Amino acid sequence: MALLTPLLGTAPFYRDKLRQSKQQTQINELTIQKLKLELAEKEDAAIERAEKKQKEMRAQALPLEPPLGPEEIATALLSRKKIARRRSNYYEQLVEDSQIEAVGFAPSHARGANELTIQRRQFQNFVVARTDLEPLTYKNIVIEVVSPVLRSGGLKWRGIFDKKIIGFDLEDQAFRDSVTSKRVQFQNGTMLICDLEVLQREDETGDTEIAGYVVSAVHEVRSPSTPPEPVENPQLSLHLDSENPGKEH
Repeated sequence: MALLTPLLGTAPFYRDKLRQSKQQTQINELTIQKLKLELAEKEDAAIERAEKKQKEMRAQALPLEPPLGPEEIATALLSRKKIARRRSNYYEQLVEDSQIEAVGFAPSHARGANELTIQRRQFQNFVVARTDLEPLTYKNIVIEVVSPVLRSGGLKWRGIFDKKIIGFDLEDQAFRDSVTSKRVQFQNGTMLICDLEVLQREDETGDTEIAGYVVSAVHEVRSPSTPPEPVENPQLSLHLDSENPGKEH
């Protein structure tokens, strides 16, 4: 009993320590929850301030550039190739009609509106010459001849290129001499291995169109292969002979 007395005397001390530890844990948890709430409140306040600032910025009037004048608008429009081409087409038609002495333009149909008058002598100033574009060049391509030109003259050859029939000028003089002297023969399916130029230009709307085809050099002439002769079947001949024993050979 003398030994147990000191141990029993320390029991209240450990109970107090355990109780204090639990209380401290609860205090720590409450402190963490409080910090989380404060952090959430700060985040909400920051979001609210940002949204308010965005609304204020949207509400502010933005500085606008002064509106463009008619001349500035016209200059901007005429920088587009298609619009410049259409204006040129208009004045080309005016030039062709000798009875038109002038044309006038006004910003509105109201009486007294300022009118800009263009005299006939000024028409040509608005005509834009059509520009020839760089040709497309194809080397060693195949053209199947549909219609050759067998004599000298300005006639165009006809052939199949890229799955369509085209008319083309043949500028290889040496090859043309061979054709006129009949050293080159043509038949159905004859093909030329040649260099082809596709000429291009602007059309009436400012787009690119094909202006013609030119064969500048012929490297080779290929004729279709001769179809193989039919092969006689000896068994078939024997069978026919057996059916006609009286036929003389």
